[in-house]
Amino acid sequence: GTIGADATINLTAANISTGGALDATIVNTGGSIGGNAAINMNVSGTANVTTDTTFEIFGSNGVANGAAINFNSGNYGVGGTFLSTIDGNGAITFNNASVRADIVKVGVFGNNGTLTIGGGAISANTLLKLYAPGSKGTIDFVANVTLSSGTVADLAAKTITIQPLVHVTIAGNGGPANVYTDNPNYGGIGGNNQSNGTFVGNGANRPQPLANAPSFNAANVRTQTLSSANVTSSRKVNGGFGGASSERSGEAAVHHTKTTGATMNIGSSAELLSLLDAAVPGPGGKITIPASNRINRSKNSNRSNVDGRLKANGGTAGARHVRDSADNLRLLASARSFAP
Repeated sequence: GTIGADATINLTAANISTGGALDATIVNTGGSIGGNAAINMNVSGTANVTTDTTFEIFGSNGVANGAAINFNSGNYGVGGTFLSTIDGNGAITFNNASVRADIVKVGVFGNNGTLTIGGGAISANTLLKLYAPGSKGTIDFVANVTLSSGTVADLAAKTITIQPLVHVTIAGNGGPANVYTDNPNYGGIGGNNQSNGTFVGNGANRPQPLANAPSFNAANVRTQTLSSANVTSSRKVNGGFGGASSERSGEAAVHHTKTTGATMNIGSSAELLSLLDAAVPGPGGKITIPASNRINRSKNSNRSNVDGRLKANGGTAGARHVRDSADNLRLLASARSFAP
């Protein structure tokens, strides 16, 4: 079909409360929009959402004048995932809006995609991703903002700009932010414009090329319970169990201030279960992952295999909970004992 002029969703409220999800989507994959496509969230108070929020525009390259998602003030408290994407050209803007969720993923994927963040705070319990990876994609910090993550914060864009006098504070247990950009237009370590603003707080790791950025849909899980004292690896396994020295193929190591932490990148529950297959207790109770048993990405691994995984004392390692989807992976596994 055809919309001759604008396609706009305006939500204006002092406060919002939902017992489930909150979704606002414009789908233009099979038609044309003659003007603008816009989702405007005007919340002056709080938006409390029990599960997930989704704000998306599909088919944005078929919109005549442009696509935009605007969060104008408001405090969003989300029990699950806060997801906002534009699949083509367009702009997502946070104007003094704050977000708190388990997972926060915001991305504009067109060649000219722009993500602008001005004021407020964005906090994720487990995973934070801000992406504008197009050939002219830009993340632009125009006012002081705090980004917080419990595990990892990934910022990926062709150009990442921090405007003059602006501070981007990196907070949370995730340590420094991971920056993937070909044009670090900011001051401080790795920046190419020392007259611009900079990362403060936990700071940011030295920028890596945009091509090294993890997939937007991949789940990055940093394990807090393992340390270099009780985990050894005979070789590097998918960027994972070796501490700061481990590297994925073609990707530089990510260094964090907590030297005892270990990091693994898991794309699905099948990979986790294959990793458990490869892990065997050695002398002193250390876990060794043999080089010959790297993570198997085969689709044949599944949750039903968990109970068959033997420990050294003849018991089993049980997975309490596995929830796996394209955009969201939460894993909680427990082993009763790894000691021989």
